[in-house]
Amino acid sequence: NSQTVSLQWQAFDNTSGTSAYLLTEEPNFPSLSDNWTQHFSESLDNLSFALSSQQDGTKTIFLFLRDNAGNIAQQSAAITLDRQAPTLAWDQAAPTYLTRDNLSLAFLLSDNLSSQLYYLLLDNSSEPPLLTDDEWNQYTSENLTLSLDNLSEGLFTRFLWLKDQAGNLAGPE
Repeated sequence: NSQTVSLQWQAFDNTSGTSAYLLTEEPNFPSLSDNWTQHFSESLDNLSFALSSQQDGTKTIFLFLRDNAGNIAQQSAAITLDRQAPTLAWDQAAPTYLTRDNLSLAFLLSDNLSSQLYYLLLDNSSEPPLLTDDEWNQYTSENLTLSLDNLSEGLFTRFLWLKDQAGNLAGPE
């Protein structure tokens, strides 16, 4: 969910050795006079690359490698940029007062890109949960129904959090 991605690769040339690389979102083979990064290690880890567009969607990054003889090899990788949090809408009006000890609430969850959505219902805490918390539940249908059972008299507050596959967090709802 970041416009800057971290890349890593390994490159080998058995004859003349590797001399330069070029990262771009353009698929056209570059010329030798383009803006190549010279003299790199054959193994690069955690190289940052900033995507040119902030719009969500599929992006393709092209890596061009040049050897000392001037030969150019190409690899590409597609990623999905998703910076929009999932959304939640009430499927019904929430009651203000209850006269029984359980409650079912229905919601509609959606996201612009992610096919995997998760929800987490917390008691008495509006602090954002950890994205890696084991308590996240995968949302598997079009509607989400939460049941609150064994309620006693008094005021109850629950916080509903949502996250998508990219780690965008929404809530509390």
